[in-house]
Amino acid sequence: MRGKSTPGGAKGGLLLAVAALVALAALVAGCGGGSSSSTTSSGGSSGETKTTSESGSEGGSSSSSSGIAMAEEQLHEALEGPSKFITPGPGFDASKAKGKSVYIVAADLSVPFIKELTEGTVEALEKAGVHTTVVDHKDNPATANRLIEQAVSQHVDAIITSSLPAAVIAPSVEQAKAAGIPVVQEFETDPGPLSAEAKKIGISAQLTECSGCAGEVLIDWATVESEGKIDGVGFENSGIPFGKYQVEAMNKRLEEVCPGCSLKWEDVQTPENWATKLPTLAQTAVQDPSVNFLFPVYDNMAELMVPSVHAGNATERVKIATYNADKAPLEALAKGDVIAADDGQPTGWLAWGAADQTLRLLSGVKPVVDEKVPLRLFDESNIGSVGLNEPSETWFNSPPYKAGYEKLWGLG
Repeated sequence: MRGKSTPGGAKGGLLLAVAALVALAALVAGCGGGSSSSTTSSGGSSGETKTTSESGSEGGSSSSSSGIAMAEEQLHEALEGPSKFITPGPGFDASKAKGKSVYIVAADLSVPFIKELTEGTVEALEKAGVHTTVVDHKDNPATANRLIEQAVSQHVDAIITSSLPAAVIAPSVEQAKAAGIPVVQEFETDPGPLSAEAKKIGISAQLTECSGCAGEVLIDWATVESEGKIDGVGFENSGIPFGKYQVEAMNKRLEEVCPGCSLKWEDVQTPENWATKLPTLAQTAVQDPSVNFLFPVYDNMAELMVPSVHAGNATERVKIATYNADKAPLEALAKGDVIAADDGQPTGWLAWGAADQTLRLLSGVKPVVDEKVPLRLFDESNIGSVGLNEPSETWFNSPPYKAGYEKLWGLG
């Protein structure tokens, strides 16, 4: 699931209902890890956890210099954005899908990101002559199961569902599997092969972002920005499985490019805690005069933390680096506020990626492991050239990916 905003934000892919989060609490693995040394302790009655990752400092300045050089290599490409369309897999004849029907069970169409994603997927499927029906589960597991069952009863040819874990919608997905209807799941894990559990339930393919890649880029940016002297505090949501990939990737990348640096993690557990916990946690973090970076895993978290940095008179020392490239945080970045780096993937490209996976299934072709949707990093060096009042489609310097997909499908 994608970590996204509430309906008031520019995007909203990670919109787990509180009920779903509670139901999954026992299933969710703890976030963090991948560090050379770590300590984890209970945060008392709040249930928070803190993990500290500190890379060894052997090698001194030479290790630091080589790490900065390594970070700079990836950073340049991320700041420029994608230069060309990379085919996610072999081409195929999508005309075989013409006339078939797809049920799109969207997460919450009142959220701009979900609306844009859904509309883009419909556009792409209609290019191949596929009929679509769009319904809205509004992040309610019971509603999602009912709507998937409804799709099964209507004998559709494929189902796309978004933002709720497969375990939550297992009863209805199993019905789809029994009826021979493939299900495409959006935003549960980072790109990679489907898990054994997902396959068993009946998930046939997935469409997702590489949040781990985004986390690596943020560490690269902070390494270069600080000249290899990161003393950061990260803010995660352990109640949301998707976020752990970013946390793990950031810890690992820190060891690779910033030896001797420190990154501690605070756990706010679920989005329902953001408004009450994040301002206080940020205020506590900036009281430490050595802290120079805050890393909330989603940029809508960052918006709640900015006032605490101002109140702590830490705006000259502390910078926020975060993920999702939502409009409001990017506007704050453009104004030179505390949010100094934000990366994300183009929604339209994700939408066509979902259509690609679906068309492969409808055409009897094996789905791909990764749609290879690229990301772009925004900071003060490039935000001035971004028209934030223009459609988000224009922010990423994207190549003509639609034409790329149409060619891939034998339609261009």
